[in-house]
Amino acid sequence: MILHLPVTELDQAFWKIVADIQKIEFAEEIENLRKRQQVKTYIQKLTPFLQEMDINGVTVSVLRVGGRLSKAPIPFDAKFPALLPKDHRFTTLFIDYLHRKHLHAGPKVLIGRRGIPQRIYCDNATNFVGAQAKLKDLHQNFFNKAAIDDLTSYSTKTGFEFCFIPPRAPHFGGLWEAAVKSMKSILLKNLSSAHLTFEELQTVVIEVEAILNSRPLTPLSSDPNDGEALTPAHLLIGTSLLSMPDKYIDVNTASTLTQWQRVTHLKQRFWELWARDYILSLQQRSKWLKPEANIEIGQMVIIHEANLPPQHWSLGRIIDITPGSDGKVRVVDIKTTKGIVRRAVHKIAPLPTSD
Repeated sequence: MILHLPVTELDQAFWKIVADIQKIEFAEEIENLRKRQQVKTYIQKLTPFLQEMDINGVTVSVLRVGGRLSKAPIPFDAKFPALLPKDHRFTTLFIDYLHRKHLHAGPKVLIGRRGIPQRIYCDNATNFVGAQAKLKDLHQNFFNKAAIDDLTSYSTKTGFEFCFIPPRAPHFGGLWEAAVKSMKSILLKNLSSAHLTFEELQTVVIEVEAILNSRPLTPLSSDPNDGEALTPAHLLIGTSLLSMPDKYIDVNTASTLTQWQRVTHLKQRFWELWARDYILSLQQRSKWLKPEANIEIGQMVIIHEANLPPQHWSLGRIIDITPGSDGKVRVVDIKTTKGIVRRAVHKIAPLPTSD
């Protein structure tokens, strides 16, 4: 029987081992740092500091190396690595593990392009059902017990989880499946009678992809002064997507337009309908998850504004609230990049948070 421990438990165990080793090997240095006293010269050069880490409810104190990398766009553990004794058995084993891991990574397409994720949500590949025989074989081979054991073992070692939703149950996908469903419906409705060439269709689909990847998912930080939201584009290219400005094309039919105008019109029409649906889905999700929840100061919201160009979302932070006689918030003041605006609550949609 193969026992696969959850990534969270492995992470907790790893940092507990590191902290215990440091308590023994660097006991004097840790004590001096706690008392704000000088440490040994060879340690002082590393600008050491103590970090109190909360690992799934367990607090450990980790001795880390400081330095000038605080603003570097790299993970925290790379900026401030934990300090380990060079001759310790654990250090030797961990370095050996890292060498084996990266020298035998294998051709992982997703990881090769996007890096190691912490968690992957998968729809069980039901779209393979009824496809060509080769894809059927791939589906069967990928989801047999041996393959799942291998996949689970690999994900455990690399530090991410595969979380499968039930087959033929897209509603378990929540917001991402709702966004996909809305996109398919609107795209089909707008393109079914457009009679596009392959190049035109390809351009429209790419523009739609950019719109989907521009959508705000959650606040980028908990800082109340930070007005930027995390988008799928941040996960793909590290920053938000920019779009070229286009003149708005206000027509009832696309038959008299030039090729470029027709593509632009279809993109703008998709944006108008899909952005409205996305904001509505956020509003419904907020009510469904927390029916008694009120809008709170500091929350990041999307403001429903008409006539915004594609990929432009009106975001802001709640700075003041006006409740009604029933105690429910009816009107809010929002700090945006263009100043403070006042809106009724039905014109805003709170972004989901980890809470």
